[in-house]
Amino acid sequence: MKQTLLCVVTISLMCSLVYAAPEDRGSYTWSKYTVNIPTRDGGSITALLYVPNAQYPYPILAIRHGFSKKKIKYLHLTKYGEHFASRGFVVILPNSRAESFYDLEPEADDINDCMNWAINRSKQPGNSLSGKIDETNQAVGGVSGGGLVATIATAKNNTDPTALIKYRALMCFEPGDINGLGQYYAPMISTPTITIFGENTLCNTFTSGAVIFRKVTGPAYGLKVIGADHCDSESRFSLGCALICMCFGWDAYHNKSYRRYGTAFLEAYLKCDAAAFLYINGSIAQDDKRVGLYIDSHGLEMPPVGCQ
Repeated sequence: MKQTLLCVVTISLMCSLVYAAPEDRGSYTWSKYTVNIPTRDGGSITALLYVPNAQYPYPILAIRHGFSKKKIKYLHLTKYGEHFASRGFVVILPNSRAESFYDLEPEADDINDCMNWAINRSKQPGNSLSGKIDETNQAVGGVSGGGLVATIATAKNNTDPTALIKYRALMCFEPGDINGLGQYYAPMISTPTITIFGENTLCNTFTSGAVIFRKVTGPAYGLKVIGADHCDSESRFSLGCALICMCFGWDAYHNKSYRRYGTAFLEAYLKCDAAAFLYINGSIAQDDKRVGLYIDSHGLEMPPVGCQ
């Protein structure tokens, strides 16, 4: 009996030592590709694709960048591609084809086209995605305006009767609501959602995107990173963001909180990882003085439905 108990204690200790904090890089090696993805309107999207190297089906995550006039807009998020791939996700960083703030619904279709393309490629032999995607575990996310685009994409996915799989998580960093689209689409979303803000700024339209997690019908987790500027939500420093949003650089300390809770949320809902549960309004989150919980967060009981 004593030997059995010792084994259980030892195994538990080893598991706690192996688990990397969600804001840290994981143990997976990965490969990066530049791909052109066909869209339903006959066009195509350039995207960066990050694929863990081990032959195993992984959850898939598409992250949409914020608005920019740069031709290669997804470069602001490359560190997120690397981070999530190292944690065992296939990651797509699609580039935007829009040149204004008002083409959001077609942009949402582009995200859904990227997800469908990747899943279909995973079913085909002889390519970088062959057998690499667990199609039952899909998530989309976005930063700034990209968070609103991801919200619309999720609403379209949730209400599309032809969609074989519903997204299992939505991750938004600093989304704003433009023309009331967030308020319109959020009630259509039953997908578990995390929305993380910094301080009220012009570039997050003074946290108007908080309407997203307040109005979604599924589990919703709203957090504020205390003292964070809008640009801290991007994966690295961006001069364009700093100039347009009048941010004072990029703060790695604040960005760590976006990574921590975004990653934990995805690992809780897509991987049923018990080590992530304490970050979902659990003791770790409640003791973390760097963040504050929006009181209208709801439905965050752990483990998530489907993980029991």
